Amino acid sequence: MKYKLNEHIFDEWNERSAYLLGYLFADACIYRGSGNRYEIIISGTRLETLEIVKEILEAEHPIRTKGPRCYQLRIGSKILVETLESLGLTENKTVNLTYPPIPREVERHFIRGYFDGKGSFMIERNRRIVSNFSGACYEFMESLRDRLVLYGLNRANIHQYGEGDASNQIRYYVRDTRRLYELLYQGASIYSRTQRARYERGYRI
Repeated sequence: MKYKLNEHIFDEWNERSAYLLGYLFADACIYRGSGNRYEIIISGTRLETLEIVKEILEAEHPIRTKGPRCYQLRIGSKILVETLESLGLTENKTVNLTYPPIPREVERHFIRGYFDGKGSFMIERNRRIVSNFSGACYEFMESLRDRLVLYGLNRANIHQYGEGDASNQIRYYVRDTRRLYELLYQGASIYSRTQRARYERGYRI
């Protein structure tokens, strides 16, 4: 069965396409199989964000449950796979993920998409809100950290935890988390409401 899909979503940069690219960089992998098989596999723990992805792509593909709190959307598209590769998302993104050449005017939407996939707000024991980004590719995390400096955040350290999908982490404490919140959500219309609500419930001056 051939499902409907907007394969040309990245032909124009706007909030929707930039957010989608950020989320795919965080929670998608691409696969080139034998013959003419090209597939994007998008996995996540929040059904909400996969539904956002599906809506942006105008996709009819089903979201399947892959275990406790794990959801997956699989999309076959040579056009999208080749477009994502040209933007820096390759098969082996653990070591080869490259920060994309995205216009500055939509970059914060890309960052928000990545945050919704591989970021979080957390409440410390003293009830202060903090935040982090994680990722497997150290070079990508360096680029992300340095881009955030341009938006007024401090140049945070990248903490390494061995191997794995979240083996590198950028942490921000109260003041930078407040700046990050403003960067991510000011004037935004596409985002995980669960993520944003976590900040708003936990924020303390």
